[in-house]
Amino acid sequence: MDVEDLSRATDLAHEVALVQQSWPDLPIVVPRRKPDTRDAIRAAAVFSLIDDFRAQAFRQTCYRACWRDGLDLSDRLVLRALAERVGLARTALELLDHPHITETVALWKRQWEESGARSLPLLIRRDGAKLAGLTDRERLTRFLDGDDADTSPHRNRMP
Repeated sequence: MDVEDLSRATDLAHEVALVQQSWPDLPIVVPRRKPDTRDAIRAAAVFSLIDDFRAQAFRQTCYRACWRDGLDLSDRLVLRALAERVGLARTALELLDHPHITETVALWKRQWEESGARSLPLLIRRDGAKLAGLTDRERLTRFLDGDDADTSPHRNRMP
């Protein structure tokens, strides 16, 4: 393991420790390495054009696969299996490199950068409100319930 890999592994272990501190009953594992999520993000973009509801289920399934089950999201066979699990056609993964998907992912990245949030995860409600980074259950519940009383710097509108 080189110095960069060791640094990434240390960062991952620290992130997992933070999550476990805030959510002690959440089953979470430290991935063997920091996952390359480019294909998973592109797959989410493809699926969001096909079926937004199932695309959301796919994203949640990817989170669980990585953070609970320790699966490698850079493996296209894993992505195909996860797509099938939520009822999406695995053949849609052939569109990962389509120019429209590249543009969609670039837009998502630009919106994330312009949002000022440098934390992950970044949750964005349909009304544009966002919640960045790790938080406690009470704050997360208020955010998901649409409670706009939270005026912290992590709660802003997307451009």
